[in-house]
Amino acid sequence: MIKRLLVVIIFVSAAWTVGCQPDGSAAPAAPPAITEVQEKTETPQETPAETEPSTLSPATAAPSETADAEPKETSESATRPEQTARIEIQPATESEKAPTSETTSDSDKESPKETDEKPPVTKAQEPPKTEASTDSEKTSAEEARLDDTGKSENGQKPNSELAAPDLYEKCKYVLTTFVDKHGKVDYKNLRRKRSRLIAATRAFGNIDPVKYFQWSDNEQIAFWINAYNILTLSLVVENYPIKPLWWKPLSPPNSIVHIPGAWTKKYFDVMGIEYTLREIEREILMKKFKDPRICFTFSYATLGGALLRNEPYYPDKLDKQLDNQVRKFLATPQGLRIDHQEKTIQLGVIFDWYKSYFIEKYGDIKKFRDRPAPIQAYLNCISKYIPPDDLKYVESKDYEVEFIKYDWRLNEQTNK
Repeated sequence: MIKRLLVVIIFVSAAWTVGCQPDGSAAPAAPPAITEVQEKTETPQETPAETEPSTLSPATAAPSETADAEPKETSESATRPEQTARIEIQPATESEKAPTSETTSDSDKESPKETDEKPPVTKAQEPPKTEASTDSEKTSAEEARLDDTGKSENGQKPNSELAAPDLYEKCKYVLTTFVDKHGKVDYKNLRRKRSRLIAATRAFGNIDPVKYFQWSDNEQIAFWINAYNILTLSLVVENYPIKPLWWKPLSPPNSIVHIPGAWTKKYFDVMGIEYTLREIEREILMKKFKDPRICFTFSYATLGGALLRNEPYYPDKLDKQLDNQVRKFLATPQGLRIDHQEKTIQLGVIFDWYKSYFIEKYGDIKKFRDRPAPIQAYLNCISKYIPPDDLKYVESKDYEVEFIKYDWRLNEQTNK
């Protein structure tokens, strides 16, 4: 029994010695302690490796996905500073670089500071530069060729010449070469050299309508008056010498009235559209612009109409040219006749043809109120253009107003 008790004591003593530390505290098992230490030391190293794929994945995505993700990452920057920093410094992929480079190139084109870098010119930029340079070269070349006849009162070139210099040069050659100061035309030589006249008529067809509608009223009026006069010359030259029609025995044999449909059936190309002379005269010049002075620019290729001017009409000189045309017409026997013995004042029948325009322009003037409305308007008009001695008689009341019979003979130079 005693031996068994000693054996038990020995085993208990050995077990106590192995299970206790020197300080008397129980020691934890070694394997768990080692495992715990490894987890604590390895966790900081493995965390970036695990989070890096998911955190950096937006940088490798398409630009639209990156843009959608940016607001979310900005709002969470306080809780995940490392992830935000990684996304900002992550280099962009090739898919992101393409839009960035395009944006930069557009800003370079718009910014005036980047002009020294000479960015490539696109196709959209090339046409304006080409047209501007071409127009400026043409303008400078034509300005050098114009002489004093084509200058305005202040010595500057008319705007219309800058818009259509070739047209005005062609008209100027025809009018100054074949029309004298009395408004008579050398049709014989003009027919022989009609290539210049043909070039002038074609020039009216080549005018761009878009540019025409950008012109001022004076530019448009001058354009259409010149067109009417040049096209009238072309009509006569095509039929010269004019053969009289047997069914018009009362008309002069060389009159334009012997050309069938001269004003209503002969069509001319102006800006790509066909017009008759009557349409240009009535529908455009008179109806649109309503200036009665314009009717004194129509010669109708006759001796009874206004004198054909031996120069083109220029917009910068138009007012003076129109006033001069009225004054010149009233100075001829076909424009105004004052007979003191018969106590009559005879006016050209042109006044009566354009009655409504004279009434609209001069009908409100209070002078000559004792006369009928048309006569009142006519007298108010001519009062501005006749000499003082004639004006005194017109302002008297002891006369009758009549109209002069129209002279339909051709306005031809007889000494040629």
